[in-house]
Formats: sequence, structure tokens, C-alpha cells
Amino acid sequence: MKKYKLAVIAPDGEYKTEGEFSTIEEAWDRNNDMGSRWFFYPFRVVVAGSVVRSTPEHSEEYVGRKLSTFCKAVAFSCDTDDAMRFALETGMLRAI
Repeated sequence: MKKYKLAVIAPDGEYKTEGEFSTIEEAWDRNNDMGSRWFFYPFRVVVAGSVVRSTPEHSEEYVGRKLSTFCKAVAFSCDTDDAMRFALETGMLRAI
């Protein structure tokens, strides 16, 4: 049964989901194959329904919380440069 999705979030807090996966690891594998789309959706979490189930390192406090809460936290830093810096500093976005 596929119950996990990869949620990709833009700096303004808008999000899309990518695929349906049987395991959290499969969702993170999809994350690793996103190509250049990371620029538009630099924040990623794995969700089951509307609840965050897995996050990158340094943002574990959002596990178990609603995706909307995470999106609001991202949007709080509405300046694109600040959002990108936050993504890099928290490990949500790997430096290329």
C-alpha cells in the first residue's frame, strides 16, 4: 500500500506533492532525483496524509506536525534569499 508522498515546498509556503510511495526511503530516493526543480521547491518533507513523517536533518521538530504548520514556518521567512539560506543551513537543501 502506498501511503507516503514527497512534499516539495516553495519559499512562499506553497507546496506540491510528488508521487506515492510504500516507504519513506522510496520518497527520499525520489527527492534525490529531482534535478533542477530544487531551485523552485527547495524545502522537502515526507508526508502521510497531511502529517509530516520524515524531514531532513536539523528539522526533526516538525515530524508528527501538520504539513501546513511546516509550510507556514517556511513562508515566515518570505525573503527568497533568507529562505534559501535557511534551507542550506538546516540541511534541507544540499549545497551543489
